[in-house]
Amino acid sequence: MSTDRKELVSGLGVRDNLLWIADRWPRLAALVGGTGGGQALTGMPGCASIIPPLVVDIEIVNLMDEIENEVARYYGHILMDETDWTPTTSSMPGLLADVARRYGHFTSDPQMAFGFAADAREKRAKVEKVLDQTVPAKYVGPCHTAECIGELYIREDSSAGECKVCGVAFLATEQRAWIFGRYQERLMTATEIGDAFKTLDINRAPSTIRSWIKREQLVEVEDGLYSLADAKALAEKGRVAA
Repeated sequence: MSTDRKELVSGLGVRDNLLWIADRWPRLAALVGGTGGGQALTGMPGCASIIPPLVVDIEIVNLMDEIENEVARYYGHILMDETDWTPTTSSMPGLLADVARRYGHFTSDPQMAFGFAADAREKRAKVEKVLDQTVPAKYVGPCHTAECIGELYIREDSSAGECKVCGVAFLATEQRAWIFGRYQERLMTATEIGDAFKTLDINRAPSTIRSWIKREQLVEVEDGLYSLADAKALAEKGRVAA
C-alpha cells in the first residue's frame, strides 16, 4: 500500500496524467460535437464565446465538466490565491495543461498531494474508459457457432472478440480464415469482392480490383462474376495496379 501511495503522489506522474488528458481533450470534444471551453476564472484572461456543443453523450459532457471544474479551475483558483501565477488561457484544455505544469505546488504539500494525485489518476481512468468504448467496431462476418444467428464485430484495436448472441469468444485471424474457407469457391461481382476484402481485412481499394479486371489479371469466370480466391491471391502477391 505504501508503494502505491508513493507512486500515486509522484509529481511527474500527476503532471503526465493531466497532460495526457489535455492531449485527448479534442477527441472528447469531437464525441459531443463541441470544442470544449467554459467561463473564465476571475483574473484569468478571457476567452471567446463558443457555440454550445451538440450533446451526443451526456456522460461524456459530464466528465468534461468534472475535469474542467473539479481539476483545472479548482486547482487553478488555488494557484491564483496562493501564488502570483496567472494561466496563459482560461480555455480547456490549455488551462488544464497550465495547471499540470505547476504540479509542484500541490505535490510538495503533504496535505494536498494525495488528493491532487488521486484526482488526476481518477479523471485519466475515466477518460481512458470513455475513449476505449468509442473505438470503432468492424464487422467480421456471421458467427460460425452451429445454429447461432449472431453477427460478429471486433474493435479496430483488438485481435479478439465475443459473439453478443451466444457468447462464444473468437480470434480475428481465426474468423477471417473461416470466412475465406466458407466463401473462397464463391463467384462474386467486383463490388462484392471489395466488401469481402473489408471483412477479410485485406486493404485493397475498389479501383485496384477494377484495374485487375481491366488488365485481365482477375479473369471473369462467369458473366460479371470473379473468383474471390483469385482476387485474394492477387492481393497477397501485392500486384497492385493503380
